[in-house]
Amino acid sequence: MTTSAKHARNNSPKFLLLDRRAQQVAQVAIGADPDLLLDTKRMAEWLGVSTQWLEIGRSKGFGPPFRKLSPKLVRYQVGEVKAWLETRSHRSTATCGKSSEVA
Repeated sequence: MTTSAKHARNNSPKFLLLDRRAQQVAQVAIGADPDLLLDTKRMAEWLGVSTQWLEIGRSKGFGPPFRKLSPKLVRYQVGEVKAWLETRSHRSTATCGKSSEVA
C-alpha cells in the first residue's frame, strides 16, 4: 500500500470503534434537550472518547457534527450528534459502510 493510500484511508475511516456502541451512547441522550450545546470536554465524556479524538475528527473530516461559533469556540448540538450516532448503528459488521440500514 502506498503512503498516500494509507493517508487517505486514515483520514476518513468507514468504521469507527465508537460505532460498536453508537446505539447505546445515543440512548443516553433520550430526554436531553436536542438544542443543548456541549463543549468538547463534555461531548468526549458523553461519547466515551478523548478530547483529542474529537479534535482529530474535526480536522480530518470524521466524527460527530460540530458548530464553530468563533475561531476558538467549538460546540456540539446534542440532537445533531444523536442523529449522527443513530446513522452509525448497524446490525452486523457486514453492513458497515455498505448500506444505510440502521439497527
